[in-house]
Amino acid sequence: MTGVQTKDPKDHSIKALLGSSHQTAEFALQLAGGDNPWQLFGGGPDFLATSGDIQTMMTAFTNEMILLGQNFDKSLSELDHVVPRLDSCVNHLEVANVEGALKRSEITMLVAEL
Repeated sequence: MTGVQTKDPKDHSIKALLGSSHQTAEFALQLAGGDNPWQLFGGGPDFLATSGDIQTMMTAFTNEMILLGQNFDKSLSELDHVVPRLDSCVNHLEVANVEGALKRSEITMLVAEL
């Protein structure tokens, strides 16, 4: 997988695949559009995020997490704690965005906390 490397090639746990919080945010942004993740949506990281920005990135992130679990024959129960946190993050992002307080670059920070 592009941009994600494990320290131990035999360790295929979700945690090992994602690494640190910084790598998690970077990984999620790569899923959303590569080196310049916001090119997918037009504009740059300082534009106010739209619900579409948020949903697209979170959906890609969730789908990739599930795919990782399937590819490495890991129980999807390992992902049980991830999906509710993603849902919570999406809700938080949408509320912040409705209030006009969220920039795209701030999504990176919130995803890093997952």
